[in-house]
Amino acid sequence: MTHGAEVHYPFIECCLRRIPIIESSTLHQSDLLQGLDPNVGQPAASRPPAPPEVSIVVPLYNEVENLPDLVGRIHDAMQPCGRSFELIAIDDGSRDGSGELLLRLAADRPWLRPLVLVRNYGQSSALQAGFDRVRGRYVVTLDG
Repeated sequence: MTHGAEVHYPFIECCLRRIPIIESSTLHQSDLLQGLDPNVGQPAASRPPAPPEVSIVVPLYNEVENLPDLVGRIHDAMQPCGRSFELIAIDDGSRDGSGELLLRLAADRPWLRPLVLVRNYGQSSALQAGFDRVRGRYVVTLDG
């Protein structure tokens, strides 16, 4: 890469797509860990004022060792794109501390929106829980 050249991320750019949000879901507010905001745990003061352009939805199960790297790499890939984004990371009932780590990581990353489920519902249900909470115009899914 030459100095000053524009950086492109074709994978993310080609994956941007509109996904209709299904209004009904098999998950209810009671399925979330007690005390989490239905807007996925971020204090209103730290949320971006406008909805992001891109929502990245990643279901996770027992990924505590990989979370810092995953969060960092997603940030590093999206930052140069010039698009606002949110990362909705759904902890699907992990037993290794993944949910707690997501909440700690989100404390200083307003674009990280953790969702912690009380038990393991499976990948499809975890993805749907994330889709139900996207705010972006475009949705990208990754498999954590």
